[in-house]
Amino acid sequence: MVTLALGPGGRTLYAARLPVLGEPSDEAWDTASGRRVSVLSGLTSSDLAVHPDGGLLVGDNRAARLPSGKVTGAGLVQGEQIGALAVAADGSRFAAGDQTGRVALWDRELTHRMGVLRNVFPVPLGDEPEPVSALAVSPDGKTLAVGGGTGTLQLWDIATQQPLGGRLVTPGERIDSLSFSVTAPRCTRAAPTSPSSATPSTRRARRRRSASGHGGV
Repeated sequence: MVTLALGPGGRTLYAARLPVLGEPSDEAWDTASGRRVSVLSGLTSSDLAVHPDGGLLVGDNRAARLPSGKVTGAGLVQGEQIGALAVAADGSRFAAGDQTGRVALWDRELTHRMGVLRNVFPVPLGDEPEPVSALAVSPDGKTLAVGGGTGTLQLWDIATQQPLGGRLVTPGERIDSLSFSVTAPRCTRAAPTSPSSATPSTRRARRRRSASGHGGV
């Protein structure tokens, strides 16, 4: 399995399976019975995000209408190089990150692009951009967390499409997934080793240590 996405109410689990040879296959499983109920042919995506109303499953520049499974093209990013997908809790927007360090913001129907966060991880001119490997939208829909392939973590204001402060401290490993707490201003990341989290208080403490010469942010 490459990616898992849980449908509304936790009744259906969507799974992207990547075989040793061939293209990815996308499956729908009934969580109550533990049985596979369908294979979504034509989606062939290794990244998945399901709309909160359960009517749309988004993949790698493709989208499947549910429950019919009808697949249509969706040019979420330039080319086929999607690195991560996320959807707001109210379904008002989707976010799609690519391998060149950009994030595109789309409306709930994927018919209107609301903006593009370019160069989300700034690098010196001539250096290879850091790919986007994980995305998460805060429960209130105002903040987007963007994780990178070499461990960079940055928060963005969705309304202004501007970064919120500097980069957050991580061990420097690829970030595979991100999530926000629903009860506190906390963003949690998952990497190949162990999860970690950052809150406003821990960031302020790190900044104080940095100003004293005892560390960096």
